[in-house]
Amino acid sequence: MNQTPHGIIVPLVTPFDAQQNVDETALRRIINHVIEGGVHGVFVAGTTSEFYALSPEEHSELFQLQWMRCMAVYRSMPGRRA
Repeated sequence: MNQTPHGIIVPLVTPFDAQQNVDETALRRIINHVIEGGVHGVFVAGTTSEFYALSPEEHSELFQLQWMRCMAVYRSMPGRRA
């Protein structure tokens, strides 16, 4: 199915904890917040300039977290590494 993105699509910041690891709990809160706010899609992992701080494994983890939570609700857009 080929769909053109439309509506409100927001970039999400990648939250980090005190040890500089991706904060999964905070990310879930952010995703839930924007879903409840009525957005049509999200961009994760690099669209707000944090791509330099993400390892390939963290990048993949972000996509998996986003996918599991969001795909039943709306389209998601993965960010790209520079």
